[in-house]
Formats: sequence, C-alpha cells, structure tokens
Amino acid sequence: MNRAKIIGVLIEAGEADLFHATSPDMPELLVSGESIEDVKTAVPAVIEAIFKAHGSDVSVVEAESDDAPRIPAPWVIIPQQAIQKAC
Repeated sequence: MNRAKIIGVLIEAGEADLFHATSPDMPELLVSGESIEDVKTAVPAVIEAIFKAHGSDVSVVEAESDDAPRIPAPWVIIPQQAIQKAC
C-alpha cells in the first residue's frame, strides 16, 4: 500500500450498554467499548493491527469534515512509508 486510504467506520449502540464499531470497507473490524469515546480511542490501534497482520505498517486518524456528520464516519489510513517520504 503506497497511498492513503479512507474507510468508513460506523459506531452504534448495542446491547449490554456497549457501543460497537464496524466498517463496510473492512469486514474484519469490530471494536467494542463502554462509550463512544472508548471505541473511537481503540479504533486506530485495531485497524493498525489488522493492516500489520497483512504486512503493512500504517497510521490511522479520524478525518475531520465541515459537512454534516457522515455515517459511516471517514477514517484515514496512511502508510508509514508515505509519512516518511513526506518528512
């Protein structure tokens, strides 16, 4: 992977007072937590671990948008080699 990629992440309330994040763009993504903030904090590390398992070293950030909130919300996956080239 040589370029940044955007994936949508959907956070929904579930049973047992938990919130769950999934992605239509990344079926293996499933993150659960007691609050939306807990889930948002955990999402980058889980996505990074999924990519690392497939041999790619990436960083992940939630994208900001001036538009109305999007569902699923966009998250940006940036290859480490692209970050190093930019520095």
